[in-house]
Amino acid sequence: MRLRLHEFTELEGLSAKARSGTLRCEMATSIEKDVPHLCMIDDVPVDAIRRLTDGFEVTLPQLLLAEQNEAIEVRWVDRYR
Repeated sequence: MRLRLHEFTELEGLSAKARSGTLRCEMATSIEKDVPHLCMIDDVPVDAIRRLTDGFEVTLPQLLLAEQNEAIEVRWVDRYR
């Protein structure tokens, strides 16, 4: 599943919670300049966020989508809106 968040200049943090786990993404520090966000599912690193020209695209990993029709709660932080 992909989420597209349009018209976001920055995305400070994002989480997606399901029964099978929790995805947490935070803005990377200046040390990781090539990677805009660091994402993990229960301490396992995943590649989930990609910067678009007008926002961000989030790909929810298959691990979160373990069961069909399972609800996933998504939250994000953007102080710049």
